[in-house]
Amino acid sequence: MTNDSEVPTGFRVAPPEQVGQIVAVFARVQWPLSVDGIDAVVSDLGWSRRPNVSRIEVVSSLPLARRDTTFLQRGDEVSEVSCWVTDPLKRGEDQKVVNDAYYALHPVIIAILGQPNNRGRDSWWDLPTGGRVHLKDLRRVVLLQLLSRWYADVERSEERLGISPDRVLGEDE
Repeated sequence: MTNDSEVPTGFRVAPPEQVGQIVAVFARVQWPLSVDGIDAVVSDLGWSRRPNVSRIEVVSSLPLARRDTTFLQRGDEVSEVSCWVTDPLKRGEDQKVVNDAYYALHPVIIAILGQPNNRGRDSWWDLPTGGRVHLKDLRRVVLLQLLSRWYADVERSEERLGISPDRVLGEDE
């Protein structure tokens, strides 16, 4: 474990047992999750809130170079939680290590949530609570994301309507 002043070297992936714990906690989140409810999630994970920031940031216990986890808000409710589960790829490093990490974490999540839906470098699982968990290979880092029921419903509506997740709003199609 490093403290905030140390910068670890080498590409690392969060330990599978910790990723499994995060996914299990995410799967139990009831929607809507109020901003006040974040403390229970943070406590269940053994993490800590970072004080005095304009957005809600939490410091995870993952042994990675960047341990910030961000809780995005929509009004008084949480809409999204984003957590890096790998170190960021450094210039000159082979992108294959990120891709390998992405696929190595699949069995951990599958053991908890079952088979995913897939689209390119994005896998997702719909939760019984109405939310959605994503595992994303962003080429430089692997991201674990929890979407609120509201946000997940928006994604599901777009999927039903055949709207591409890659589209850019305002561009002519």
